Amino acid sequence: MQRLVLAVLLFTLIACSRTPAGSDRLVIALDPAEGVSCIKNMELLHANANIPPITFVFAAQYRKDSAEIIRSLSLRDYDATYTWSDSLFHLRSMQGHSALNLVSSNGDTRFRKQLKLFTQEDVINLQRHRAPVSDTLLLPEQVAHNAYETMLTDGSRLYFCDAQKKKIDVVSLPDGKYQKTFTVGRQDVEAAFDLALGKGAYALHKKALASLNTPDQEVLQYCSLSGNGLVAVAAYACLAAAGGADTAVTRFYAVHTFGDSAVGTMVFPGMPLLHKTFLQDPGEQIRCVPAVHYYKGACFAGIRKADTVKSLHGNRFLAKLSPEQGRLRFLEIFDYPMPDIYRNDDHALPLFDKAYCMLPLASKMYSLEGQAPVDIRGLTFNAGPDLPAPPDKYIAEFRTGADQVTLIYYVTAQRQYHLLRYDLKKGLILFDQIIPSGTQKPVIDPKDNNYVYYRVKDNLVVRQHHRFF
Repeated sequence: MQRLVLAVLLFTLIACSRTPAGSDRLVIALDPAEGVSCIKNMELLHANANIPPITFVFAAQYRKDSAEIIRSLSLRDYDATYTWSDSLFHLRSMQGHSALNLVSSNGDTRFRKQLKLFTQEDVINLQRHRAPVSDTLLLPEQVAHNAYETMLTDGSRLYFCDAQKKKIDVVSLPDGKYQKTFTVGRQDVEAAFDLALGKGAYALHKKALASLNTPDQEVLQYCSLSGNGLVAVAAYACLAAAGGADTAVTRFYAVHTFGDSAVGTMVFPGMPLLHKTFLQDPGEQIRCVPAVHYYKGACFAGIRKADTVKSLHGNRFLAKLSPEQGRLRFLEIFDYPMPDIYRNDDHALPLFDKAYCMLPLASKMYSLEGQAPVDIRGLTFNAGPDLPAPPDKYIAEFRTGADQVTLIYYVTAQRQYHLLRYDLKKGLILFDQIIPSGTQKPVIDPKDNNYVYYRVKDNLVVRQHHRFF
């Protein structure tokens, strides 16, 4: 049965490759030991189909049996080429599993999918001389069965953020191979305590917290990609004088940036009860919240008035900062007031992309370069007057492009994510479509905003074009 189904697949693919589709080539990494499941979804192609020529790649161990493999799979009469190479099989397979690759003349992989997940829709798109619109990535074992709070992408890699373990696992695209793990280590935490509370503060505060039986909080509260690459904001529990002999448990934030070989650490300006180095803003103290972005060498962060308890609307929410001896210092407070919808801190952390900032409950783009805010018409938000009532929807991510902005927002009642594109010149919503990701938060592909990535099951990530949601 395996031989029969494989023969049908290869016949239909190869018979339709007599007229090459441009300069692309299908490179099929094939493991003869795999079962029929890798190709069970294939159907016969139309007689006039036209797909790129095919190269089959096998591991080197099968070279000695090449004649028998070609004979047993009935490949001799097909218009295809063959390669027997461990390195090429490793490159073109998916963690050793049989896979189909659409490869351009310069070697770029336009599409990759396990053969057992290949569908008739993919075949039709290959017939039409275009890359299929849905690509399935098999996650490596180091990532597949772990729960992560956040998934990010820069278009070349996927980043999976584990807040409790203070680590980010990295998977390369499009091959889905595990690359590395970035970790905020003990030395990075100690550096943060030294910067925020003085030399040797780590041991002193940890001992004091333990004596009070206080939970020792060390957690990543924010992860993002910006001009400085991968950035995470961590919250660290500590003690602070509250007057007299009393003490209070508080926390401070540290900004960790991840390079190839080291972790950079900085801390925000002073926190309540810790220092008196606040920027005075008409008599009010300002503190930073865990949302940061680097752009053109400067750092941008969300801010709050230190005495804010109930309502945020009308307060300014964005600051520009500069690094100075391990601490970020205020340079400018933007004159951007929080919209009236904000009565509390729910969904109030700013979102960033390049030179712009957005708030999750506001249809407005705020410039980091001091230009006038830009309205996005047709997108409205409603929030209940009481704290427990969630908003009807909120923005989860946005990407700016040439005269357009593409954003993902979540509809609370339906528990669905939407992809929306807005034309900034025409002032019109171009499309608004439901993303078939369920409750798993998708991310926009920054290299092509027509695509999103989202996780399904434990071990699969899908890259899908919005036209085929």
